[in-house]
Amino acid sequence: MPGLIGLRATAPLLLMASLTLLANPLQASTPPQWQDLEDAMARGAAQDRLWTNTWLGIYGASAATGVVLASTSGSSTERYDARVRTVTSTLALADTLMNPLPHRPAHRQFKALAEHDPDQALSLEQARGLAQEVALIEQRRQGWDQRLSSLVVNTAAGLVIGVGDSRP
Repeated sequence: MPGLIGLRATAPLLLMASLTLLANPLQASTPPQWQDLEDAMARGAAQDRLWTNTWLGIYGASAATGVVLASTSGSSTERYDARVRTVTSTLALADTLMNPLPHRPAHRQFKALAEHDPDQALSLEQARGLAQEVALIEQRRQGWDQRLSSLVVNTAAGLVIGVGDSRP
């Protein structure tokens, strides 16, 4: 009888543990290395989505505001500035769309590797290589040479406003 009482006390815990394992089979069946990589890749994909959507919203709103101001403003200098803003914001919007961050596609590739054969050492090495590749791409994207295009666009916009509109 004492064994039966102990079993009754632990039965809810065993049930919860088994339901937890059934609810997330990838986590239950994958080694810690896979889970650590999965967590890092998922965080990267979430940040990718957040940053991309945020900048698309900012550039889109700026371009839309520029279009409205270019057609409704009472001052010719404000209309001119708004047209320049529309062009620069549209260029930034196009750049954001044409040069997406690498994290979401890498996360999809990682999932494919993990689902293929998570116990295979080659798949784990491929997944690690994928994570390193994303890190290298991110380092390159943050380099000074990658910022030159926005510097050129913004300098040109300033010159167009300053010189093209005969302002001091």
